[in-house]
Amino acid sequence: MTWSCSSGDGDRSSGTELSANGFQYVIHTNVGGPRPEVSDIVYFSAHIRNADSVVFSTNNQESLPYTPILEPAASAKDPSPVEDVVRMMSVGDSATVYLRIDTFPNRPPGFENEKYMIYDLVVQKIVGQNSFQEEQAAMEAERQERMAEVRERYATVEADLKN
Repeated sequence: MTWSCSSGDGDRSSGTELSANGFQYVIHTNVGGPRPEVSDIVYFSAHIRNADSVVFSTNNQESLPYTPILEPAASAKDPSPVEDVVRMMSVGDSATVYLRIDTFPNRPPGFENEKYMIYDLVVQKIVGQNSFQEEQAAMEAERQERMAEVRERYATVEADLKN
């Protein structure tokens, strides 16, 4: 998806600042901790809103969404508004990012009469690439273990049904 920046002050939401790639945002909580570095992975929770109604929340997901922090030149062609803002945040910080709906190729359902898609973000965790890979490997090993247990139960049930 191609994201667009503000095209002028008349298009800006009141009280917002512009990120390095021109996305509108407001930092609500700034705890002053360390910010992510290039190649770090930032885990965050998010609510996506159309004005005051939450249309999506990560609170119901099994795991937190995350974004890698890329070299600025690597993400310049099609920058992510979430990455652009979370790179300025530390664990515990919260922010709101405003994406102009008129820059989307198609208006998402629920946003027909809205000017912005609003992301409320809270940074939950920042990890280095090695820690991230270790976490991913551990999660995959756990998933494989659960699948083996299911296969074992299936074989037992299948044997019982044949008798």
